[in-house]
Amino acid sequence: MRTLWKRLMAWWMPIAEVIGNFMNRLFLSVFYFIIVLPFGLAVRLFSDRLAIKGVRQTGWSEFQDRSSTVDKGKLQF
Repeated sequence: MRTLWKRLMAWWMPIAEVIGNFMNRLFLSVFYFIIVLPFGLAVRLFSDRLAIKGVRQTGWSEFQDRSSTVDKGKLQF
C-alpha cells in the first residue's frame, strides 16, 4: 500500500506544482489589478507631494537671524 501511495504522490506532485504556480500568478495578478493599481493611481492623481497647490502647516519654524555682528556670532550663549 505504501509503494502505491508513493507512486501516486510521485505522479501527482509535479502536476500540483504546475497548478500551484499558475494559481499563485493568477491570484497575485488579480490582487494587483484590483487593489494595488487603483490605490497607486488615486494617490498619484490626488496627492500634492511638492506642496504646490496650497500652503501646508508644518512643524518647521522660520529662521530668524538674531546675530547682527560677528562678535555676537562668536558668543556661544
